[in-house]
Amino acid sequence: MDASLRKAREAVFWPGIAADVKSFVNSCATCNSTQSRQQRETLIPHQLPHIPWSKVGMDLFTLKNTTYLIMVDYYSDYWEIDELADYTSATVIDCCKTQFSRHGIPHIVFTDNGPPFSGMDFQLFAQEWDFNHETSSPYNSQSNGKAESVVKIAKTLLKKAALDGGDP
Repeated sequence: MDASLRKAREAVFWPGIAADVKSFVNSCATCNSTQSRQQRETLIPHQLPHIPWSKVGMDLFTLKNTTYLIMVDYYSDYWEIDELADYTSATVIDCCKTQFSRHGIPHIVFTDNGPPFSGMDFQLFAQEWDFNHETSSPYNSQSNGKAESVVKIAKTLLKKAALDGGDP
């Protein structure tokens, strides 16, 4: 639709060109037959926990060849960041143990389906430490939006610290 509208605007102009082109493209049988039919899964909102650190979201991100683990409390929005030596389940689990010993073991840990979280090691860790491990829908990072927004904040802070030459 965008390409058709761009081409039309390059050639001619008339009032209501956008609406007319949109109507024409939407009524095109060829265009509609090749349109993606995949429907987005509806987003189910998270329930707000009643106490701090009972539900924790986690995500991994990389900045300047360094991998970090973010943990965010769904109750208070308090977050912790850990620099990881590597991208393995064992390293992630060690960071989790450190944070859980500091703040307590959450009832629910919510992550994406990244390799460190989807392996058998993390499942065994969840069983041993008695917490529920829930994951987001594949290819739907919005469902882990709390952690995703904290990743954005953390990246900004880390970039500012690097530019300023300060300690993150």
